[in-house]
Amino acid sequence: MKTYLVAPVILTLTLLSAVVYAIDLQDELEADFQLGVDAYAKGNYQTALKNFKPLAEQGDARAQFCLGVMYTNGYGVPKDYIQAHMWLNLAGVDGDKNTEELRYFVEKRMTAFDISVAQKLAREKMEKQK
Repeated sequence: MKTYLVAPVILTLTLLSAVVYAIDLQDELEADFQLGVDAYAKGNYQTALKNFKPLAEQGDARAQFCLGVMYTNGYGVPKDYIQAHMWLNLAGVDGDKNTEELRYFVEKRMTAFDISVAQKLAREKMEKQK
C-alpha cells in the first residue's frame, strides 16, 4: 500500500514546486516592470528600456505599451513610428482603449507602407512569443 501513496505525494510536491516557481517568477517580472516604471519616471530611459524590453519580448502588454510610448516620443530610443506601432499593436491585442488611441496617433504620422511594415513586424513577434 505504501508504494501506491508515493506517486501521488511526489506528484503533489512537484505541482506545488511548479506553483511556487511560477509565483516567484511572476514576482520577479513584476519587480522588473516596477524598476522600469521607476526609471522612466525619473527620466532614466536607458534603464527603463533595459527593464521593459525583455518583458515586452516575453509578451507583457504593459511593457509593450511602455516601449510604444518610448518609441513614439524618442525617450531613450530614436523616435521610430514603425517600432512604436509594432509595440502598440502587440500591446493592444486585448483592445485596450489607451493603446488604440496612441496607435491611432502614431498611424496619422505614418505612410501606408510604414504601417504595413509595422504590422508585419508585430505578426512576426507574436509568432516568436508562441
